[in-house]
Amino acid sequence: MQYIKVEEQELLKRGQDLARQVISKGRPAVTDFLDPASLDMLKLNLARRGEVGMRADGGYEGAERQRLVLFPPDWPEQQADSQIVCLEITGSFGDKSPSHRDYLGALLGLGIRREKLGDILVERERALVFADKKVARVILEQLTAVSIWPVTVRQVEKEQIVVPDKSYREIKASVASLRLDAVAAAGFGLSRSKILPFIAAGYVQLNWRECLNPADRVQAGDVISLRGRGRIKVVDAGGTSRRGRTFVLLHRYV
Repeated sequence: MQYIKVEEQELLKRGQDLARQVISKGRPAVTDFLDPASLDMLKLNLARRGEVGMRADGGYEGAERQRLVLFPPDWPEQQADSQIVCLEITGSFGDKSPSHRDYLGALLGLGIRREKLGDILVERERALVFADKKVARVILEQLTAVSIWPVTVRQVEKEQIVVPDKSYREIKASVASLRLDAVAAAGFGLSRSKILPFIAAGYVQLNWRECLNPADRVQAGDVISLRGRGRIKVVDAGGTSRRGRTFVLLHRYV
């Protein structure tokens, strides 16, 4: 847990430094892409200081990973550019197409840091990648393959972006309790004994934060991620069976 606290302190320090830079230079600046928990924490911290204007943007409405755009208080918000570019990656994939992991691996293989990449939205024959403007140039020039598949990359203008619906599988289950290990096991199709080592190893996140306590409680609206296996959202939790088990409705994103 100490590592997480240090990480959060570093995030707040970088945000405060960026805010001071905005005030001293009198022009907007942007953070890296952040997960929802980090974004909310930074927004709250900077709002308390009240030195700069700010808005969050991930390149499209409903984006999960977003960056914070900071600008002087007298600066028109609409003129504060988030420096985000949308790229479309396409190829002839045949019966099997690249996964989110394949696309992310290919992009990181170009030497791009994850913090410079926003959401990667995967469809059957393409993926949309939201990226920092500078690294987008690298992707356009250097990305020629994703795993075993040759690909082409083009930039998509904002007004032409068509975001695919998020694919998920609905899971209805009953759990002994609303503990993290019980709900995660139900969502990822594992036994509680098999999910425990993943939690202990730091592979499980609750609301985008590493959670090492299998007994932590979850509730409707929470998001649980398991490294390498995607994420689930707790859509509903309530009602009990005759045996006292709690009913949950989960969405497992694919």
